[in-house]
Amino acid sequence: MPTIYKSTDASAPVLTGQVNSLVNVLDKCLVAGYGSKTAAGWTKPYTGTNQAVFLQGGSGVLKYFQIDDNGPGAGLAKEARIWGFETMTAYNTGTGQFPAAATARVLRKSATADATARDWIVAADGKTAHVFISTGDKAAVYFSFSFGDLYSWYPGDLWKGYIVARSTENSASTSVEWLYWWQTNALTGLPGMTLQRSYTGFGGFINATCGNAGGNGLLCFAVNAGSTNGVGSGGVSFPNPPDGDLLLHPLRIFQTPSAPGILRGRYRGLYHQMHTVASFNDQDTFSGINEFAGKTFLMIKSVGNPFGPPEVSIAVVETSTWDESA
Repeated sequence: MPTIYKSTDASAPVLTGQVNSLVNVLDKCLVAGYGSKTAAGWTKPYTGTNQAVFLQGGSGVLKYFQIDDNGPGAGLAKEARIWGFETMTAYNTGTGQFPAAATARVLRKSATADATARDWIVAADGKTAHVFISTGDKAAVYFSFSFGDLYSWYPGDLWKGYIVARSTENSASTSVEWLYWWQTNALTGLPGMTLQRSYTGFGGFINATCGNAGGNGLLCFAVNAGSTNGVGSGGVSFPNPPDGDLLLHPLRIFQTPSAPGILRGRYRGLYHQMHTVASFNDQDTFSGINEFAGKTFLMIKSVGNPFGPPEVSIAVVETSTWDESA
């Protein structure tokens, strides 16, 4: 079951535009816990100077995720970098790296390289972490990234690790925010999304996209009804007039390039809501019905995405148990 961590919690660590700040927040959420919040169940086997490696918890084939929070790029202390590894023996030493060292994914944590405190939310269990940061770059907008395991439709998938974050450094724009964005062409990968490997295990890391196909056809006409490719916003009235429902859909992941497309799985614990953004407030909560009966959810408003208008979405995070693939 995931834990929801917030900067407003008692004893929560403070996130700023200073070196090691993001590593410290992730350490407290994933490894150590703080106040009344227990840790998500990860470990931190290796460290460097303002750097850390986070290893998934639990059973199965575990992946390592390396964070460099020592001001490594053009954004200096405003940003960190992330890579994944299949095995490691020390910080920055391992095999099966994804993506390549030269194309590390970028984690935006603050609009300024100073001690200004930034609001944040982390949703995590022992295998996956979703991170939302109000960086100060755009009012009332969270920048976001995610890493860990996807839910795979391939039985016994050993290669389901992923990272989705920025592929551009030192940008205050939502145009390089990729977590809440979908691709109309399942053969075109998102610039910021990397899968550990193909489901076959052959070769190295590959690109992926959050695609528009569901189990029974298109993701939802409501995405286009809102004139946006951003996931988490749409054109359906709230509540939906015929049945009074709040409409959700899983966020499905295609591995690319592949022709025809290969639907690999979906994000764990993240959903697309099909209504206008104005229908909801930041951190609204609700309980599911019908196929979502027994599940509870948190809304995070607004989350940046590349295309608009509007260039904002609502992230829907499940706060009940996240499914694990075999």
